[in-house]
Amino acid sequence: MLIFIALCVSAGIYVLFQLWLAVGWWKPDTSPAADDAAGISVIVAAHNETENLRRFLPSLLKQSHPNYEVWVVLDRCTDGSRQVLEALKPTYPHLHWKELHATPPGWAPKKWAIHSGVAAARHELLAFTDADCQAESNWLKQVAAHFGPHTEVVLGLGLYFRQPGLLNLFIRFETFYTAFQYVGMARMGLPYMGVGRNLAYRRSFYVRHGGLQAFRGRLSGDDDLLVNAYAKARTTRVMRNPASFTFSLPKQSWKAWLSQKWRHLSASPAYSPQSKWLLATFHLAHACFYTGILVSLGLGLTMFPLFSLYLLRIMISWGIFISINQSIREKNLLYAYPFLDLLYFIYNLFVVPVGLIKQPEWKK
Repeated sequence: MLIFIALCVSAGIYVLFQLWLAVGWWKPDTSPAADDAAGISVIVAAHNETENLRRFLPSLLKQSHPNYEVWVVLDRCTDGSRQVLEALKPTYPHLHWKELHATPPGWAPKKWAIHSGVAAARHELLAFTDADCQAESNWLKQVAAHFGPHTEVVLGLGLYFRQPGLLNLFIRFETFYTAFQYVGMARMGLPYMGVGRNLAYRRSFYVRHGGLQAFRGRLSGDDDLLVNAYAKARTTRVMRNPASFTFSLPKQSWKAWLSQKWRHLSASPAYSPQSKWLLATFHLAHACFYTGILVSLGLGLTMFPLFSLYLLRIMISWGIFISINQSIREKNLLYAYPFLDLLYFIYNLFVVPVGLIKQPEWKK
């Protein structure tokens, strides 16, 4: 009986948290309209990204925005990245690059690359994405339009290209579910992270807070730690229009994806206590629900109430997921939701703890 009550409590907490996030996701944006033609600098840190620059950089260079520049920071590149930029420069005079041959002591390579890009950029508005990201032609207009007079940070969705296979399906599910959390919490007044594949802020915001100095030595977190430490509810806005999305190449193997996730998760211990408490509550409620069901089955408890509770929780969560998914139009994620939700439990049980304690490695 106590186990069943605990199951009900964990299911209730999880569903209420989901509903709270969904309210934030759909909360109307009442911020004043902004000038979508304001000058903006795009900064891309690249380490030996020849093929990605050749394939995806043109999407950044062909933006419909009338006043922008693109800075590619070549971080200790030993491949043909510079030659790709030199070939593009005559056609796109707003393309610039800066070469870094070493990383100063105490700095993580990507953080130093971003810091150097900010120093080189000439506009107040700064937009960030990665070398393997593709943006819609109106992406920068969307970014600029979200910078109202009091806006300092703009969070966007960085999604992944759809490809065959279970790995790709779960990568896109986990990425979207993470976006659901940081978008929902930001819209409810608690911005706690963003993704470097689609993030923007004012230069003055960066300078006023000392840039990345406070966590310059961490290999991960060039995006979420800055937001977590300094973003405020009243000065943070979120882009949910499909024209504002960026899409990246997903990892092609479980090993490569796990390495990437462990690197991303390594920044989480540096989050604020409030962020850690909220996220722990959300994910523990999810994990406790499935753990409780497995324990109950192992103890031979009656199936009917367990199945009824599972069905009730999964149907409510599925309905919330369907309402949110309308924004990103990933229909095959909808059909597989119950299965993906179970995989998410396994992910939280085995992958997340390792990422919280494992020391990440960066590209040599």
